[in-house]
Amino acid sequence: MEFRYYKTSHESNSLLPPILAINMLESYSNILDDLYKNCKDAKEKIQYEALYAVSRGNDVKTVADIIAVEESTVYDWIHQWEAEHVVSDKPRSGRPTKLTEKDEKEIKELIDDFVKRLSQETIRRIAMPLPIEALLSVQK
Repeated sequence: MEFRYYKTSHESNSLLPPILAINMLESYSNILDDLYKNCKDAKEKIQYEALYAVSRGNDVKTVADIIAVEESTVYDWIHQWEAEHVVSDKPRSGRPTKLTEKDEKEIKELIDDFVKRLSQETIRRIAMPLPIEALLSVQK
């Protein structure tokens, strides 16, 4: 019996043919559901959700269409899960941040304080549409 391996977008061979990799996910359905529910990273949450959907029997193409990614991307996630049991990105090289942890913390605190000082009236005033007279005066 000959297996044809699915080439991912990275052109690497999977350890398992796609159908076996997908069947393997079924046994991890509860774990994937827990990882999806408890994940804080938005990108990883989408990946775990996709893997969970496939593990529950949803078609890879359908899942890819729903989350607006290529089908090969979902297969990449399946193969990454198969190999590592995680979907998180590996650390990447690049320019280091210019902000220190202290700077980042201070900026976050400033934003939080600003938001806390906004009264409900200020928020309502910002959210209200301008009166029609103000719009007409701009057109003159």
